[in-house]
Amino acid sequence: MERDNQRRNSIITCLLSGVISASFLMSGILSVLFLVPLQAVASRKGIKSLLAASGVVFAVLCVDAVIGVKTWDQASLAIVAVELGVPLAFMVLLVLMDLSALSRIRVLVRVLIGTLAATALTVPFILYAAGNQGVMDGIRDQIKTVVGAFFPSGGQAENFEQSVLKAQLTPEGLFSLVSSVYLKSFAFMYYLLFSLTYWLGKRFGQIRVPGEQPGGLRRFSVPPYAIWLFIVPWAVVAASLLLPIGTIVEAVAWNVGLIVAFIYGLQGVGIVQSLFVRFAVSPVLRTVIVAVLVILAITPVVDLAIAIAFPCLGISELWVRYRNYSKGAD
Repeated sequence: MERDNQRRNSIITCLLSGVISASFLMSGILSVLFLVPLQAVASRKGIKSLLAASGVVFAVLCVDAVIGVKTWDQASLAIVAVELGVPLAFMVLLVLMDLSALSRIRVLVRVLIGTLAATALTVPFILYAAGNQGVMDGIRDQIKTVVGAFFPSGGQAENFEQSVLKAQLTPEGLFSLVSSVYLKSFAFMYYLLFSLTYWLGKRFGQIRVPGEQPGGLRRFSVPPYAIWLFIVPWAVVAASLLLPIGTIVEAVAWNVGLIVAFIYGLQGVGIVQSLFVRFAVSPVLRTVIVAVLVILAITPVVDLAIAIAFPCLGISELWVRYRNYSKGAD
């Protein structure tokens, strides 16, 4: 009887996790969190429950795709391929990252492996959709709708600032800008997605992350040789401002540079946390400092300075040993 109850509870947990995950994915604004319920159920129930919950998600997505498509033309097939293929690739990679065989590998490395694999698996789906003229025309039409909403025709006369902004934000110009930004940051976004998913999922699962260093970010450090993974990509990005180096090379440089900068930023955060403990900063003052940093991080112009400051702080530990004190102390 007890075993039957446990099995029933596991089935219900998998179904609920799958439905919640699918709901996140289809909601739009919460889609970046769709892997969190799956990671949470993996943490609590194991890899088999993760597979079952992922199956629920994929089934819901298939039903939604069949219901949502009115005409099965080439454009619809391309959109469905992306809507099903990309989440499926992410779920497969999440399963691989949770395999017990990889539990001894550092979380940082597992997330990097997941990012590289996600990039390799999803690029074909994205290229397939990008090669369909109907899909591209649909995206352009959506951009025109957005631009039209900001600059409606008729009504009040435009002032000088509005006319200049309207001249710069043409639908084609905005399409090119969005395409360029996506190409230069999509692997970085994958890395953020896997990092956030893994961390939140493990926390909701209420277990310590396998491979996580004791003390969390306070003892997080990047290997010294990783500095070359920071220097080389940003040198390529700088060179691209003066020389034609190719779109693919530039995109790879941007994505690698952003990922490594983010990792060094985590080290910078760990340094700050460690210094809080080392100098016995009171919880109230810590909260105030963190609140100020959060406010600055969402303030235009200043946010860029914050985004640069923490990676630079992390890199500076190559020469300044902020956490070089007695073993076992923070």
